[in-house]
Amino acid sequence: MKKINRIILYGQGNGRDHANHIALMKSNNIEFCSLIRNENALMEQYKNVYYIKSIEDAIRFANDYHPDLIIISNRADLNDGATERFRKCGFEVFGITKEVARLETVKEYAKKFMMRNNINTPDYFVADNEDNAIKFVKSNWNKTKYGYVLKVDQFSKNSFERTSVPESLENAIQEINRLFNSTPNAKLIIEERIIGYELSLHILINDGKYTIYINASCIFGGVDIK
Repeated sequence: MKKINRIILYGQGNGRDHANHIALMKSNNIEFCSLIRNENALMEQYKNVYYIKSIEDAIRFANDYHPDLIIISNRADLNDGATERFRKCGFEVFGITKEVARLETVKEYAKKFMMRNNINTPDYFVADNEDNAIKFVKSNWNKTKYGYVLKVDQFSKNSFERTSVPESLENAIQEINRLFNSTPNAKLIIEERIIGYELSLHILINDGKYTIYINASCIFGGVDIK
């Protein structure tokens, strides 16, 4: 196995990128730097943080820096094909491909994938326009126990721009209007609302093998699970 001594963290400069930077600071015998697209006042305190304008700038930097590994964790970068761009230039990359990133960034694609592979997921309807969406919720609202969750099928970092959990039919119609007005060219996923706790499970996959990453402890419904 190739020894990793030098790493580039490539991202947007958000909280995830900041957390990764801090985590690597705790590692011994590793030289690393962060390349970020947006300003982050908290990350400015570190000498090994550099602002870049594009992935082309990042590739030029990497050609001079000669990293053993480039780590990409931001969904927007993965969705834009950053993994493929770096690999095409000969770099080792930790990051999923654009095709795999669609499971996170394209909701209709993810729903069809889950249905096709018998993965439990709430029933849903895809609306191409506002009239179809309103017609569906009017016809089906009383048939559900908890109503619906509305999700714009277009990636956005702002959850308010792409999701809504209406509490009534009238509120659902208002939110359909809002979501289509904010993203007029996108589809709307109308998903049956379910009640319960949300738990994230991280799995690392490489060459057909996988490892389940389990935190030391997590809060689940107010109870510590270890």
